[in-house]
Amino acid sequence: MPPLPPVNHVLRCAITGLLAGTPWANILHVGYSGTLPIALSANAFATKIGLEWLSVWKPMQSHFLVYSECKVTDLTAPLAGVGVVALGGHGAVIGGSVPNQVAMLVHWSSALRYRGGHPRSYIPGLWESQLHDSKTWVAALVALAQARLIAFEAVMGLFSHGGTTLTGLRVVHYRRHAAPLVPPQVEDILGGTIELEVATQRRRLGR
Repeated sequence: MPPLPPVNHVLRCAITGLLAGTPWANILHVGYSGTLPIALSANAFATKIGLEWLSVWKPMQSHFLVYSECKVTDLTAPLAGVGVVALGGHGAVIGGSVPNQVAMLVHWSSALRYRGGHPRSYIPGLWESQLHDSKTWVAALVALAQARLIAFEAVMGLFSHGGTTLTGLRVVHYRRHAAPLVPPQVEDILGGTIELEVATQRRRLGR
């Protein structure tokens, strides 16, 4: 498969780990302005983004969930900067996790209206006692996570290192109606909304 085309001034952030031995990943894209981040700056961004993401979700995740690393890749060019930082540690809640296919869902909104799937994040490994019933989360938990997510979004538009400044979350479209987009289309994320209803990753797990 040929490499994807470059995406100017966008960082791809992969936060990865394990849940009961099964790999999971949350992928984010963040815009930046200023100079291209060298490896030192990329490491600083990986550290900041990884720790800020943990501050949203780790307090409500089961200790059966393990964080591995945050890898930041500058998509501007094939040889642009890459930063990796080990996150380590487990979810903060001592208690059983929901099944691997169960997740909390974040819908990311953008200005473009189009048919098809919209950007989203599936958050794994929440504590089973955080379920209100078989299909919804506890409302107070969702409200707390929403407040933390808003704070995370704000940081993604403020943090600087060296000559590079983050300019907010992005969504990148590589294809539209099965046709490749060259260059890829980049949109600003206007905000994230956490769903009260429980989501499933069953198809994403290949089952």
